[in-house]
Amino acid sequence: EDDVAGSRRLCRQETRVELNFLTTETVNRDDLVPSKNLHALGNLFHSLIWFMRQLMSLRTIVEDPLSPTLDSVLEQESAFTATTPHFPLLPPAPRSDELKIPLTRPMALRFDALMRTYEQLAEYILATLRIDTRCRTIHFLDLAMRRGNYRVERDAGDPDPHIMDLNLDLGVCDDCANETLPPKERKFVFEGLGTLMEHLLISNARHIRFANAVGIKKIMRNMLAMQQNMKTITNVSQDADFERAKVYYGLFALTPREMLATIKRRPQFTLEEYKAMLNFQCGVDQAAGEKGTLNATDRNYHTYVTELHALAIEESTE
Repeated sequence: EDDVAGSRRLCRQETRVELNFLTTETVNRDDLVPSKNLHALGNLFHSLIWFMRQLMSLRTIVEDPLSPTLDSVLEQESAFTATTPHFPLLPPAPRSDELKIPLTRPMALRFDALMRTYEQLAEYILATLRIDTRCRTIHFLDLAMRRGNYRVERDAGDPDPHIMDLNLDLGVCDDCANETLPPKERKFVFEGLGTLMEHLLISNARHIRFANAVGIKKIMRNMLAMQQNMKTITNVSQDADFERAKVYYGLFALTPREMLATIKRRPQFTLEEYKAMLNFQCGVDQAAGEKGTLNATDRNYHTYVTELHALAIEESTE
């Protein structure tokens, strides 16, 4: 349980760092790795791991040098890096039917440095696959919040088209991971993705222009679609329960006065997140800035905003 809690805490920290890098920028479609390149990266990772294992199985250390002077030569050469073009003479091969690469201890150091280079490349590939899946999530959820229509009169019964596109893209990523990555590495690629989704669903509420009761139901349906998709990918229910996001959008059912009362008892979200919900409740056009507040459907809107600021909510309550 401690490991799970620690992992989720690290994933939340990772999410904050990533979104701080973005600030006012967004992830565009051109920033994402094309699907065919995802498979190429996965295959390259698989090939690198296989190649490293084969080389390590051939590694053997031989104590007897080829000549009495070889040890001194090897000591001078051992200071070179794995990419140095000047390799010392090979010692004699051990007497065995099994194929081995005979190495003196200084040569073994350079051999191990080369293996670390391959290992680092494999880690870069895995990190690229992980970051790309997170960038896809940021891209499509940003589109769903900024361009989605959540002031609707009739319930269409479908999630936002951008959420459907996100699920399709993540399905492609999952197929690639299943075909090319071992289980542990596959888990790493998708770990914490549900936490990122939940964070974006709440923090990006400020990008939704309007939201009414039917629109909130649509947002809940978006969550359900992502939740079902994530459970098929990660098979970890805790990473895709979206409980915090459900609590947040559940605030819409309260009156502004009732929401302020819950904040006084125990604040769970940031000031900006509460203000976005207050805007939904009072019918404020969030895209219009200060002008949008003039057309609020609740004439007490400015009083609510003043009371909200007076509560001195912490910047981050996660």
